[in-house]
Amino acid sequence: WALLALIGGFAFVGQVLLNRGLQLAPAGPGTLMRNLDVVFAFVLGVALFGEVPSALAVAGAGVIVACTVAVGLHKWHNAR
Repeated sequence: WALLALIGGFAFVGQVLLNRGLQLAPAGPGTLMRNLDVVFAFVLGVALFGEVPSALAVAGAGVIVACTVAVGLHKWHNAR
């Protein structure tokens, strides 16, 4: 039970900090970075738990990163 309470506590603190960060950051970059949560979870799964990703999972992570970079570059170019 202690581990479950600890996980819940960290999840709560993480959510509070995420909400505070999204309040402080401009809407565009803040929500753009949220797209990378899936990629970070993917990388942590490989690094910490030794998960072996399938080719489809790697391709999906690549598509997410490519689209996030493309949208970011488009917004940056239009802002200049």
